[in-house]
Amino acid sequence: MLPSLGQLPSLQHLEISKFERLPIVGAEFYRNDESCLETPFPMLETLRFQSMPCWEEWRSLELNSFPRLRELIIRDCSMLRGDLPNQLPSLRSLRIENCEQLSCCVPRGPAITSLRIEGSNEVRIEELPPLLDKLSINGKHQAESRSLRSLTISYCEKQLSCVALLFHGLTHLYIEGECESVKCLPKEGWLPATLEYLRLDSIKSVEMLECKGLAHLTSLQQLSIHFCYNLENIDGEKLPASLLRLTIYGSPLLGKRCEMKDPQKAT
Repeated sequence: MLPSLGQLPSLQHLEISKFERLPIVGAEFYRNDESCLETPFPMLETLRFQSMPCWEEWRSLELNSFPRLRELIIRDCSMLRGDLPNQLPSLRSLRIENCEQLSCCVPRGPAITSLRIEGSNEVRIEELPPLLDKLSINGKHQAESRSLRSLTISYCEKQLSCVALLFHGLTHLYIEGECESVKCLPKEGWLPATLEYLRLDSIKSVEMLECKGLAHLTSLQQLSIHFCYNLENIDGEKLPASLLRLTIYGSPLLGKRCEMKDPQKAT
């Protein structure tokens, strides 16, 4: 059982880690019989739970708790399931990583600008926060946003094919992971014309970079290719003329064959 940390009036930062036998975070976390604070955690700004393998349930109290919480991180809590606190009015950043059994909706946070959900396939994104500009998700989640500027996805062909449709104002796109069925990317129409930065990282199955899928990216300035070991060909006459910087790292087959007319663009 955790102590009633919610009654510490000046507490701003809290990390709870490696409570290996704790199954429940309940009412005692917020208050006890001698509590004097009506609003638990009145000044808390950052809260992190990490490496708690037996944690199964977070019983939150709808008492306007965490009125100033700006950052919530839950990582490596493999047994956690159920709901998270629903109303977090000041939350700016939410990260949920490697919580495989967590099944809930993303908490309502109108101020959220950064959202990262990985290894937590049952977490539902019913509606993206209106101010969100940075999103990192694995391939099983799908959402829509006109305000989003930065997106990281663990490669999924279905999701990648919808990026241009779902994220109209996207400027930075990071694609990582592996999809064994795909040998060539990106296909025509997949990416939004607003892209300025594109990074491909550790996509081992891909063998060809399709320049036709990049031709309409007239704002693209940086293209980075990292650890795509089987990528060996750039299919097309040229990359976008707007490109200022091309980085190829850990992709030996492509590095041998890539020839740039302007060597100052390549590193």
